[in-house]
Amino acid sequence: MEKNRVFQRIEEEVRSFFEEAGKASEPIYLGLLTLYVAVFYILKIAWAPGIDKAIEMLKYGILGIVVWGAAAYLFFVIAAWKDLWKKNIPLLLTGAVLVAVTAFFSAKMSTNLYGVVMDCFFCLMACRKDFRKMLKCMLGTGLIMLLIAGVGAVAGFTEDIQKPFNVSPGHSLGINYPNTWGYLAFLVMLLAWYLFLRGKKILTFLLFWSVSIFMYFYISCRTITGFSIVFPVCAVIVDFLEDRRKAVPENGKEPWIIGRIVTVIPMIAFAVMMFLSLQVEWIHKHFYHTPLHNFAMRFVQGGLYFRTYGFPLVGNPYRANQITFINVNDEFEKVGILDSSFAAYIIMRGMLWMICILLWLCFVNWKALKRRDFGIPLVGAFILLFAMMERPGLEMWYNFVMLYPLAKVLTGSADSDNEVPGEPEGSGEAEASGQPAN
Repeated sequence: MEKNRVFQRIEEEVRSFFEEAGKASEPIYLGLLTLYVAVFYILKIAWAPGIDKAIEMLKYGILGIVVWGAAAYLFFVIAAWKDLWKKNIPLLLTGAVLVAVTAFFSAKMSTNLYGVVMDCFFCLMACRKDFRKMLKCMLGTGLIMLLIAGVGAVAGFTEDIQKPFNVSPGHSLGINYPNTWGYLAFLVMLLAWYLFLRGKKILTFLLFWSVSIFMYFYISCRTITGFSIVFPVCAVIVDFLEDRRKAVPENGKEPWIIGRIVTVIPMIAFAVMMFLSLQVEWIHKHFYHTPLHNFAMRFVQGGLYFRTYGFPLVGNPYRANQITFINVNDEFEKVGILDSSFAAYIIMRGMLWMICILLWLCFVNWKALKRRDFGIPLVGAFILLFAMMERPGLEMWYNFVMLYPLAKVLTGSADSDNEVPGEPEGSGEAEASGQPAN
């Protein structure tokens, strides 16, 4: 009984905290989120020599605003949660602790640590914030930053980078690498589809397939070209299934084995990645001299890093840019930057972090299915496939579905959303994609 009371008290405290978080300023949250996402785009732009120092100052200025702004935001949430405004000593102690922690964090800040802490902040403080507004901020930021990079390549303040030693060198349009432009453009398309193109089949195909042609012939990014070709087909299927699911009465019985599989897609993706990464010699032998070389390379390099660093629980720093050559199947394999998000973050952030992020993504899919919003699992599945290739796949600034579970999302489901701490009970009649009701 005593143990039950303890758990009940913890649950009540957590719920009351998220209730206060849900009341915190949405405009300030959206402003911090926009700046946070903008920093990563700034890091991806190939700035021309001569302005790099100014950009460095701008970057650290934005980082400071986001970090200290998040600390201030959290301070007001905690103060309201525990009603500290009339309790001077607890209020001062809370402020002092947050200032000390933030100062220490700022002094020790690295891209890796910054990403972990800020991703947690934005995912949790998304409680009761409008999900569509978040995505519009991310979409607007992406479009503006890609435009700045492209204009800069013409005006001379960014550089057009090509792939070295490649038959099709491509163009980066002011971004630091052609493939990077490809996955940033794909993110913009995913945001645009979820916000505005749900159920609009012709426009969806027109957008993704026209960009895929441009991506293949001018940018020279084959991976994202393939994603852009396949995604509209999957989107049409998902829209059909979503409409069919909505037609089933709330008390209708359905086989939910597929729903359970969809929920654990993140775990399936992780299992596939781990299995292939542990087959270094086999993958190298059968796929390294085929058109799938780049895809196979992620698993081979990940497996080689696992042999060196193992599977740390809390992360293990390594020199990402140190080029080494390792003998695999009597061929010397160059191992440099570890691209795969799964492999890189198992080593850099540890297995505990990986387990938490996978469970959170499963929670995302469960919540989306509960709301009858099949678009989120679709987007999440494509980003997980992308995460096998590139690091941003498990970072919130790119994998925007991480913001979904606690956010305010209007749905057509009669299911109550109050199972998540701090969420409102009724969602209202609206489209599962987050479209406002007519």
